[in-house]
Amino acid sequence: MATERLFLPNVDVGRVDKSGKWKSARSDWFIADPWEKLIAKYERGTTFAYDHYVFNGKHPQRNRITDADIATVNALMNANAGATLDFLNRLRAAQDDLEPLLAQVPLDADLLGPHGVATAAKLLSTLIEKTVRGTQLAVASKLLSMKRPHLVPMLDTVVQACLGTSEIDLALQRFADLVSSGDNHRLLEALSGRVAQRYGIPVGRVRVLDQLIWFDWNVVEADEPGKWVVRGFAEWGYTPGRDDGIRRGP
Repeated sequence: MATERLFLPNVDVGRVDKSGKWKSARSDWFIADPWEKLIAKYERGTTFAYDHYVFNGKHPQRNRITDADIATVNALMNANAGATLDFLNRLRAAQDDLEPLLAQVPLDADLLGPHGVATAAKLLSTLIEKTVRGTQLAVASKLLSMKRPHLVPMLDTVVQACLGTSEIDLALQRFADLVSSGDNHRLLEALSGRVAQRYGIPVGRVRVLDQLIWFDWNVVEADEPGKWVVRGFAEWGYTPGRDDGIRRGP
């Protein structure tokens, strides 16, 4: 599997220019060495603890975003949710609208299943629109991915950049298209199986893909020749092969 690659057609492989602005450049892309990158994420960061909480944790309130959920996503995934009284009060304003919607969605609902994109979009839109003063898509998707992890991908700013949009419906559809594109469906299924076997966490295709996009779009050259690291996480070193597909980012 180490030689297999995920193919991402027509994604945004742009760069941040010297003025700090994103310069779009759409192109086909591929993610090489996906298993090695997942190992780096699970063994050198907080991903293992977070995914264990989401997929293996005991969550009696599957249809409500709890204070524990907010604390977990804030501490382990840098959600910038800010577990402050102000944010909690804003979130509680949306719970009465969100809870009955979540109650209608099976726990194993899949983004690629019937009406998957529309269902995920409805949940995200409700959380964003009903929260007083609004909640960013990046934060909303991280919170809802804890409740329905096979349905709602983490659409943080990095993944949004890859998809080339922050519009909810379009971002979800483009993400779903990447999951099912070419041989990706089979490879993502195999990768999620390997994660379950090695780490005991039953992640699915959606979670595997959002992790790999985040990893590849954040990789930059390290001081050590031939080695690459994830931006902001120097401990996540990665030494690719020749045909690595890694972005030579800024």
